[in-house]
Amino acid sequence: MKKLCILLLAVVIVTALISSCSDSSTKSEELTSPAASSEISTTETTEQVNSQNTPEEMSSVTEKEQESPQAATDEVSSSDATDKAPASDTKEKEYVLDTSIEPPKNISASILVDGLVFPECPRWHDGKLWFSDMHAGKVITVDMDGVLETIVEVPGNPGGLGWLPSGELLVASMNDSRVLTYDSHSLKELCDLSDLSPSGLNDMVVDAQGRAYVGEFGGDEVFMVTPDGNASIAAGGFNYPNGSVITPDGQTIIIAETYGNKLTAFNINSDGTLSGSHTWINVEFLPDGICIDSEGGIWIATINPYVVRFADGGKMTHVVRVSQRAFACALGGPDLRTLFILTAPVTSAENIAEQTKAAMSGRIEIVKVDIPGIE
Repeated sequence: MKKLCILLLAVVIVTALISSCSDSSTKSEELTSPAASSEISTTETTEQVNSQNTPEEMSSVTEKEQESPQAATDEVSSSDATDKAPASDTKEKEYVLDTSIEPPKNISASILVDGLVFPECPRWHDGKLWFSDMHAGKVITVDMDGVLETIVEVPGNPGGLGWLPSGELLVASMNDSRVLTYDSHSLKELCDLSDLSPSGLNDMVVDAQGRAYVGEFGGDEVFMVTPDGNASIAAGGFNYPNGSVITPDGQTIIIAETYGNKLTAFNINSDGTLSGSHTWINVEFLPDGICIDSEGGIWIATINPYVVRFADGGKMTHVVRVSQRAFACALGGPDLRTLFILTAPVTSAENIAEQTKAAMSGRIEIVKVDIPGIE
């Protein structure tokens, strides 16, 4: 009887031990099973991706551009996102690179001159390219050999350029909203537009009669200034009027609306007033400076590292690649077949003056094209 009791007790102890080991093994298998491991890994990965995709931590396209210009050139932005972005996001759109444009004629430019601050508003005149180095406060010329000459310093920073029939230079003084004349000796005020445009002046085009059409910096109006200094609102309702050209026949003015993603045309009436507004072309980038050729085609600086040409009627015909962001362009040279492209290494829509002064890498880049400009 005693032996039987001892045997039964041994069986109970062994059974308990086996049960304990089985529970422990099951828990161990649950913690190390592939399903559980995958679940934990997926959760961590999702959290990491979400964290990396926050606006504060995302790498910008412009940072990629600084690391590798070619890599930045290969970035493609979504036109749908651009089209649907609300107006409050327009400044974010401004510096998105889009190189999906690949028409048959795709060429690259070479650098004529470097070391500028922020070259803008170019015009070919009297055998040289005239331009405003905006944030350096100077109007400068450059010849085909890359020789620079400072023509005049403008305290209010120069914008658009043009000439009166008398030969005097016209300068849009950006910061103080004045149109100035320069007679090779001194700057004089032709017109004070500060009451009409307190935000400042931008690009400008002058017709054969000396009437200057000047855009409001970041605003919605274009003003007409006559050679005797009278000013009026030529047209309104723009979404940031920028580069402007007049067609070879002198009958039409075309104005780039940067945040409107389009070029808008007007008839020029005999008295200089504008009428018959219509869209010349809609684009998927933000157009800045523009120039026109003898066939009525328009080259557009895209605030990307390229400029594009559209024929009259809206067909894109050419793309020219440049080394950094293109802000303006002009046709000139001895046969008017040199396309001058003004570029700068801007990485943000904010504090452009400080960026460009620090970099001192504004450039004028050139390429030969098949269709000449106009005198």
